[in-house]
Amino acid sequence: MVTAGTADGPVADEAAAVARATGLQVAEFRDVGVAGLHRLLAVADDIAAADVVIVIAGMEGALASAVGGLVGVPVVAVPTSTGYGAALDGITALLAMMTSCAAGVCVVNIDSGFGGAMAAHRLTFTMRRQAAALRAREPGLPGEPERRGARWTEERDTSDAGTERREGTVAGRAELRGRSEAAT
Repeated sequence: MVTAGTADGPVADEAAAVARATGLQVAEFRDVGVAGLHRLLAVADDIAAADVVIVIAGMEGALASAVGGLVGVPVVAVPTSTGYGAALDGITALLAMMTSCAAGVCVVNIDSGFGGAMAAHRLTFTMRRQAAALRAREPGLPGEPERRGARWTEERDTSDAGTERREGTVAGRAELRGRSEAAT
């Protein structure tokens, strides 16, 4: 979670509490807004290591675009009603975040730390589910992954014994591969 300034603290506190309550691990980078861009750049690698980044900013909301340009993961932007003058109680930050040219930035409502945390939770949950599905597959024919539990058959021509035929389940095949890799 990344915040622009100290005035964004209450919304950040809400987002962090909700994210933790849903089981997410939260790393916080506070007061790293574009007014002191060097502070953001100093922690850019740590931010980029996250699966999803929640960016909380008021005023002109530029932090969401800056972070979106630095990381290759989804960015959930939360505009806040902080600021003065033309900040218009968060409308300026909301519109700036919605028109960000950085790819992969989604925007929730003004001051919605809850909405930002839930969006991050859903994105993370989806990524974990997809990763689990990939781990449950075993490579088969090119372009056609087999599922665990599926059957396989293999015939090999051995010069001294003729044709050897083996069959089993994909899960069992993975175990066979593990044994042969351990033997080498």
